[in-house]
Amino acid sequence: MLIDDNGPGSMEPGVALLRMAAAQDDPSGQSYLARCYETGRGVARDDGQARALYEKAAQRTMANIYERGIGVAADPVRAAEWRKAAGIPVPRPR
Repeated sequence: MLIDDNGPGSMEPGVALLRMAAAQDDPSGQSYLARCYETGRGVARDDGQARALYEKAAQRTMANIYERGIGVAADPVRAAEWRKAAGIPVPRPR
């Protein structure tokens, strides 16, 4: 994992990378950073921030599932709904 608890200052580089990934709407980065906030590892514990990141990661993941048809029929309408919920621009039809 990107973060390790090997003493003072050891987690900052990993948390910084998770913040960058989360800022780029990467669901994995958002989930891992949410876990940091949930547990207080590498950051001050913040349940509200954890919840918000988990929610955004789930919304982005659901948009991907419907866009790509992973385990369901591809559904651009449902994908657009999830993208909108996540605050991610919805591409215009061609």
